[in-house]
Amino acid sequence: MTSLFYLTITFLNEHEMLNKYFQDPYFLSLFKVLPIYVLMFFSLNSKVPKERITYKHLVTLGLLLSSFGDLALQLPNFSFIYGLAFFLIAHLFYIAAFGASFSHIFHGVPFFALGFYVYFFYMKPALPENLVVPVAVYIIVIITMAWRATARFQNGRVDTLYGCAGATFFVVSDLILGINRFVQPLPYAHLLTMIFYYYGQFGISLSSVYINPYIHKENKRK
Repeated sequence: MTSLFYLTITFLNEHEMLNKYFQDPYFLSLFKVLPIYVLMFFSLNSKVPKERITYKHLVTLGLLLSSFGDLALQLPNFSFIYGLAFFLIAHLFYIAAFGASFSHIFHGVPFFALGFYVYFFYMKPALPENLVVPVAVYIIVIITMAWRATARFQNGRVDTLYGCAGATFFVVSDLILGINRFVQPLPYAHLLTMIFYYYGQFGISLSSVYINPYIHKENKRK
């Protein structure tokens, strides 16, 4: 049901009737961030063991900053750089949640290789001069976020799988957005961006509240 909800939201965001009857950019912006606020409510009202409270709060803060980024990218009078900054801070919260360390460094090699390739061979030549450095910094941060999520993955821990999948979807979403915005138009780019974005946030959010059965049993014994 939750997955169906996100697909429905994405479809409505794309639907011509919505844009036809609701031209107000403020309404459309609020509509786009509604799923993120639902995830925040879901996260804040979920009970987790004491050792996972900090993780849950860090993820919730990441969701909040992401909603600010969404609004900054959608609303008039805001530039792209503001949205980029909000999402960068959101990723820093996610990194803190996943564990800011250098463990399992080889998990990050594919992500950094992809980021390096896309930035230097596609993005950088097409970027305005004032975005060359900010976009480079942002790519480093989001790639680090995906690395830390995959480094946290453990067999038998479904919550870590959700976090890993969510972070990967987030990277795919931003990859599509960046190429479509700065390099060349892609078919169904906005639709794909939003689908991967919603599922990315959904996975990260679910990783903060999902409790594996065996973990729950161990906590009860204590």
